[in-house]
Amino acid sequence: MNKKLMTFLAVIGTLICLSINAQQAAPATAQVGGTSSVAIGAWKLGLGMSYRNFHTVELKGKSVVNDTYMFFADEGPSKIQKFDENIVSGNRFPKWTDPYGNVYYRPERAYIVEAGTYLYNGSGDFGFQESLAPVLSLEFDFYQDENLTLGAISNFQFFSLDTAGRTKGRSVDETTHWALLQYNGSGVPTYVDGYQQNPEYSSYNSSYLMGTGKTKFDLDMYVIDFGLQLGYTFSNGFDLTLAAGPSITLADMESSSGRIRDNDIDITFGAYIAGGVNFWFNEKFGIGFDVRYDEVFEHVDTHYANLNLDSWSAMLKFLIIF
Repeated sequence: MNKKLMTFLAVIGTLICLSINAQQAAPATAQVGGTSSVAIGAWKLGLGMSYRNFHTVELKGKSVVNDTYMFFADEGPSKIQKFDENIVSGNRFPKWTDPYGNVYYRPERAYIVEAGTYLYNGSGDFGFQESLAPVLSLEFDFYQDENLTLGAISNFQFFSLDTAGRTKGRSVDETTHWALLQYNGSGVPTYVDGYQQNPEYSSYNSSYLMGTGKTKFDLDMYVIDFGLQLGYTFSNGFDLTLAAGPSITLADMESSSGRIRDNDIDITFGAYIAGGVNFWFNEKFGIGFDVRYDEVFEHVDTHYANLNLDSWSAMLKFLIIF
């Protein structure tokens, strides 16, 4: 079983056990006279898990081939193939013998394609288990007016993600020219450039060749935010909260396309807004659930991957007042 899933299930089980014990050990509400019994200046510690709905990763690739390809003029580019002995098949080069027994092969008109570099594009997704992260939060209420509270909150999250995908692309520096293919009965045919015999057959830029590659992307992401939180306390143990503030994301990335690797570390800034509900079992323990949206001002990327971090997320936390 995935390590993150096991951690998530362990946290959920711990929250359930703590909830049952807290309800058995203390009154079911932390309220006195319809207002919070938590003194202004008390700290609240939150421990739990978060789930973030990440965007699809844009995967890119690059490979340098420096190979020669060809296709016969009477077959067209759909029959393009690498220029080697495999192009000699059957009666592709009809032969004739002169009266003296000498064997000759008729030249064939073909197009020679010189390819150097391929660029690929594709996408990759993160699974549910990879989108889970531990979360640690710290809150401090510094103002209260009856049922309303105002305080500061900070959350820290850590994500470890990886994905891979097949990428498709075309050659980007491809040149094609007409030629006469000559065969001598064995080995690889040779060719004479057509434009050397007839200037009207000049070379041109083309995009006949297509290829596939595989790109991998690993990401360790650390997110910390600092915000103001407005709360409203009910007399039945429930709190409603609304928080917003700036966030900082550190992305430690590793990517590869074929045997080529590119690693990078990005630090990006953003902002978030979150709404949630807390339930207090007693004056010390509670449970909280938040839904939040993060707007990150820049994508994180390497040469081979690009990820938009704007996303929705949800947090489930066990709360402790101390």
